[in-house]
This record gives sequence, structure tokens and C-alpha cells, in this order.
Amino acid sequence: MRGRVHGNVLFQSSHPSSEDIDAVIGGMETRVSDVMNESLTQPFSPDEVKHAIFQMYPYKSSGPDGMSPIFFQKYWHIVGPEATSEALHCVGRVLKLFEKASGLTVNLEKSSVAFSRNISNAHGLALANILGVQSWRCKNLSQAGKVVLLKTVVQSIPVYAMSCFQVPLSTCGELKGLMADFLWHNKGGRRIHWLAWNKLCAKKVEGGLGFRKMSAFNQVMLAKQLWRLISKPNNLLSRIWKQRYFPTSDIFEARVAAGCSFTWRSILATRNLIASGSRWKIGSGQQIRVWLDRWIPRPISFRVITAPNTLGLQATVSELIDERGDWDVTLIRKIFRIEDVDVILNIPVAVGSSDLLRWHFKNHGSYSVRSGYNLMLKGAVSGILQDCSGSSSSKPARWNFVWTAVVPPKGRQHWGSCPWCGLESEDILHTLLQRHFARLVWALSNIPWGCVNSDHKDPEVWFCGLHHNLDATTFGRALLICWSIWGARNKLIFENFTVSADEILRRVLSLEESFLKGRLGAKEMDKSRQANHGNLLFG
Repeated sequence: MRGRVHGNVLFQSSHPSSEDIDAVIGGMETRVSDVMNESLTQPFSPDEVKHAIFQMYPYKSSGPDGMSPIFFQKYWHIVGPEATSEALHCVGRVLKLFEKASGLTVNLEKSSVAFSRNISNAHGLALANILGVQSWRCKNLSQAGKVVLLKTVVQSIPVYAMSCFQVPLSTCGELKGLMADFLWHNKGGRRIHWLAWNKLCAKKVEGGLGFRKMSAFNQVMLAKQLWRLISKPNNLLSRIWKQRYFPTSDIFEARVAAGCSFTWRSILATRNLIASGSRWKIGSGQQIRVWLDRWIPRPISFRVITAPNTLGLQATVSELIDERGDWDVTLIRKIFRIEDVDVILNIPVAVGSSDLLRWHFKNHGSYSVRSGYNLMLKGAVSGILQDCSGSSSSKPARWNFVWTAVVPPKGRQHWGSCPWCGLESEDILHTLLQRHFARLVWALSNIPWGCVNSDHKDPEVWFCGLHHNLDATTFGRALLICWSIWGARNKLIFENFTVSADEILRRVLSLEESFLKGRLGAKEMDKSRQANHGNLLFG
């Protein structure tokens, strides 16, 4: 008797309050997350009913109706809709029971049910009416609705994966094709793509619809991980990866070693993007190399225009700062060109702080996905995007004489703006004609200067005049000279490599001979060489 009383006291509830219960279980980690709960409470679909029935062993014991599973499996084409309706009726009753037991209410006005393509419209509407919800079908969406659906759902699904891994271009292409097919699909089943997808990816202010270029978006998402490694080097992950992959160098000089993880390979693939939009903020200047690093606030090269001279190639910016912590104006004016001098003297110096890599296109100096994506769309990142450059369709047919010139294809590709200088005074004609180096090259080429020189400021007019004044062979050689001058300029700025005028002319002659040899044959090339002998003079 005493034991029974003790047991009643031991197992009898003391009726604790809800506050006491919450205080006890509040710190416990829930095993069923909100996502799992949402998945478990979703209504059953007709496909799930059919799948459950066909998973049953055919000869199991019969149910309340006296029918075994084999009956429904064999005659599903006859009894399927009725069995599904009964099952969904059961689902509806379960939902009502759930509402009574939990005190929660399912809002049917805000709920919808989706059916697969195997369910006909009539059956879908009937089943939706049974549950008291609306049936949703993509065919009923307007074009604007499809655009919203693609942006909010389809383009957001791969965001997490794209922030961790470099998605193959083939996968991005397949995703682009699926989105294009969905956008242009109509009730008749035809999928005529009335506009190229690249044009739809343009901003709305530029006439597009603002879709993402998935390959470019993948790069800018991965670049965010790279920026975290650069801006937070003391993080645990940053220290682990530095010790593992680049213990004796910085992340921009790290090599893709054999056996490294796919995540590391993906992150390293975005170094060109970060390098194209970042520059150094001057502190002590001890980490920044004058000629090799990006520290001039002038897009898009962020480097000095002046060629290396008295300062060594590995000289740092700290050598340009005097003892008071200000710029050494006399030394700067002695070493740099006037264009660089004005920019350098306007850069603030904080000697007491360390040098810091900052993102140029944001005032706060931190990388953002939006600014990185805009930089990608501008085509200012080398080695990543191949579809951001201008197309020949944007230029009139009057440029056909350039593309049909008898020169190697590389000689036709020098045309473009000058994004490296950032100066209005240094345009294309200034580089090709007005510089002393360019004049020397033209003089040694023996092409009449009167046919080359022009007072026009428009490069397009100058090229047309050049084509009009020269014969086909000489015009082709002039294009090669222009291409070589432009290449020599780039080598001087970006590789600190000086090319002489004689070397340029030798290269032009070598390219012309090898091209003609492959195009015309050896005999005709000899005739062409004899006919044009003396057109090039070499020092």
C-alpha cells in the first residue's frame, strides 16, 4: 500500500505552467526544423497517392473496402481518379482534424495546389475543388508573370551553389535555355525566341528585362568569398587555406596545385574580377610596388602611365613619401609624367596605418555583388566573360573594308577605345599618330606621311581616308602597323617591356610574309614581294 502511494506521488503531474515548461525546453535544440515541418504538413498530391498504392505489395491484406492493392494497381486507369478523390477527401478530413487539435487554421484562400503534366485539366480542377484550393498552371501566366516567376524563383534557386562552386558553362547554358523556353512558350506549344537572351539580360534602362547572366553571376558570387579571404586574413578559414595553398605568397600569386579542392579552384577563378576592380589605399606604402601594383585611382588599370625609369622595378610607394609623411613632390615631378603627377599628389597618405586593398567602385571600399556584376557586364574583366564585347552588328557596313583587308585576323582587332589612360587627350589617334614613337614607326615604314596624317579627330573618318588613299596591300600593312603600335603600348604599360620601332617593322614584315605564304603560295608570294620591294625600310 505504501509503495502504491509512493508511485502515485512519483508519477503524478504537478501541473506546471506553460512558462515553466518553456523555461525548461527553451534551450533545447529542435529536431524538426521549420522546413521539415512545412514539408511534413504539405497536402498529398494525386501522384503521391498513386505512388503510395503502387509501392504496396500486391497481395497484402485488403483494406476497409475489401479490395487488395493489386486491384487498384491493375485497374488504376479506371478507379484511379475515384481512389485519388477519396484519398484527398481523407486529406481534407485530416486537415480539419489537425485544425481542431492544434488550434491552427489552414487559409485555403491563400493556398494553391500544383499538378504534374500527367493530370488532365478536368481532373486537376475537380481535385482542387475537393480540397477547396485553386489550381495553378504556368500556361495561364502572362508574359510579365513569367518574367517575375523566372527572376524570383528560377534565378534564386542556384544562388547558394553558385556562391560556393564554379558551375560549368554547359550547366549555365542549359539553365539559360530552359528559362528562354519557358519565357517564350505559348499555348500553341511553339517556342519562337523573338529576342536574343543576351539582350534580355541587359538592364531595363538599356532596353532589356534585367535577367541575370548566370555564368557572370556565378563569378561575382564566388568573388565575394575571395574578398572575405583578402579582407579578413585572421579568420580561421583564411588561415587554414593560406597555410594549405599559399603559405609563402599572397592569394593573387597562389597556384592551382594538383589535388586541391574544387571549392578552392572555383574561388581562384575569380581573381581577375577582384584585380580589375580593386586598388591599394595608401598607408605606409611599404607593401605597394610603384610600377607593378594597382594604386592609382584611375580606372581601369589603376597603374601609372609612366614607364619605369630611375626607380627600381620593385620600388615601393614608401620611397615617394618624405620624412614628414607627405608626398615628396620634387621626386614625384622628376620621375613621373604630368598626368601621373596630378593624380598621385591628390592621393591622401596615412603613414600611421597599414596599406589596405579596397574595392574602387564602392565608397565604403568593400566588394559587393551588384558592383562586381556591373563591372562584368561592362566587359572590363579580362579572362572571364566572352560575350560582353561589342558585336559587329552594332557597327555599320562601312567597316567591312577593315574586316576584309588582306592581313592576319589579329591585325583587324586593334580597333577599340582606350580604357587604360583615362585621359581625354590620349585617344586612339594620339596613340597611333601623334606620339613621337608612332611617328618614328610610320617614317621607317616608307608609307607616305601625307596619306597617313590627318587633321580629323574622328578615328572612323581617319580609317576611311586611309583606305581611300592607299592600295589594298599598303592598307593591309598600315593596319598591321596600327595593331603593332597598340600592342607595343600595352606591353610598355602592363608588362614594362619596351619595343623598338625596328622590332615593330620586322614583326610587321614577318606577319605579312607568313600570311601571304599561306594564302597565296610561295611563287605568288615571291612575285608580291618583288612588286612591293622597297616599301619597308629598316634601320
